[in-house]
Amino acid sequence: MSSIWFLVNAGYTHGEQNMRTNIGGLGEGFYSMIARWMDNATQVSGIELFFLVAGGLLDLLGIAGRSVFPWWPLHPIGFVVETSGLVRGVVFSIFMAWTLERLAFLFGGVGKYQRMKPFFLGMLVGYVPGAGLSYLVDGVWFPDRLHSFEVFF
Repeated sequence: MSSIWFLVNAGYTHGEQNMRTNIGGLGEGFYSMIARWMDNATQVSGIELFFLVAGGLLDLLGIAGRSVFPWWPLHPIGFVVETSGLVRGVVFSIFMAWTLERLAFLFGGVGKYQRMKPFFLGMLVGYVPGAGLSYLVDGVWFPDRLHSFEVFF
């Protein structure tokens, strides 16, 4: 929460583009689009209303499925956050991990799942020092233009 507060506060104080950041890969084009929408307000069209109602019904279906059926695999919040850029960048990894977990339970039971945990936790723990090292090397050799290593899209 403190990081989000700092970023928003610094963005309003100094301007987002002056901080040499590109939040979410959107940058200046996103803020220009918002300003253009605010200056040129239009009426809601029929197709926009259709998608609003269809999205609401799909979300209600997800909520009902999650509430009524214990086996329902998808959480309704996934429908809301699936359009964000960060989720689109890691969706393959998420579903790969989910599939491996399901297969471990299906073919090996709880024992196989417990034996697989250290491997996947080790992958996460190994990623952190690797990313830290890459940021350090990037900061030493490219201090004026740092690269983003964790973005896949």
